Amino acid sequence: MGNAFGEKVVTFFDVSGGQVGELTNDRTGWTVGGGAEWMFAPHWSVFAEYNFMGFGTRSDAFTRCGVVNCGVLSARANLQDVLVGLNYKF
Repeated sequence: MGNAFGEKVVTFFDVSGGQVGELTNDRTGWTVGGGAEWMFAPHWSVFAEYNFMGFGTRSDAFTRCGVVNCGVLSARANLQDVLVGLNYKF
């Protein structure tokens, strides 16, 4: 368990493809994960790792469409990653 850091960029487009808004900010959150490694031959191992990062829910207003508070976005930002690999140890 530990700290997580990330940057969020969300861009909004209208039906004609024109950009109408953008939200950008840095986020801090938490992370937890686990993994295993198995040495199957001298100097060789395989591993698998899973991590979950939670950044909570945030609501933001975007104003680039020319009107104050022309839209509000509420989003939950959670990330999950899986890493699998092969190691050779010298």
